[in-house]
Amino acid sequence: DWSSCTSSHCCASPGWKCYEKNSGYAQCRDQCSPGVHDEEPAHYRTPWSCRELGGASPSPSPAPPPSDGAGHSCHGAGSADWSSCTSSHCCASPGWKCYEKNSGYAQCRDQCSPGVHDEEPAHYRTPWSCRELGGASPSPSPAPPPSDGAGHSCHGAGSADWSSCTS
Repeated sequence: DWSSCTSSHCCASPGWKCYEKNSGYAQCRDQCSPGVHDEEPAHYRTPWSCRELGGASPSPSPAPPPSDGAGHSCHGAGSADWSSCTSSHCCASPGWKCYEKNSGYAQCRDQCSPGVHDEEPAHYRTPWSCRELGGASPSPSPAPPPSDGAGHSCHGAGSADWSSCTS
């Protein structure tokens, strides 16, 4: 992020806060230590107060647990990307699905085209049915809109330059 929040007191990146350097400048940062910051160019090397202005943007909601697509939780047993889901019918990664190759094998994939897959080793090169077993894990919830930490949402054009905060 590292963008100026002098006027808005808002930060677009989840968990980042608007920290004051002095009465004329504030910046979105993931942390701040009061005093001079040696990483700054020499002509900007003046002390930071590190007073928080506004607050942190909320952290995004965690992804829901894997599901078999029929509303049943996989209870943490979702299969990894590109691995067998023949028994579980569940994929751990959001948006990935358990696709059947044949009655004896299914795999977690992000997509599947019925037929022979030329990328497979020759001795495994048999047709895929690509029938979905169970279904996809749910996609994670989107991150909430940026906030100044005082119940105001931030609005503006750009991911790091929020031009105003409103209640």
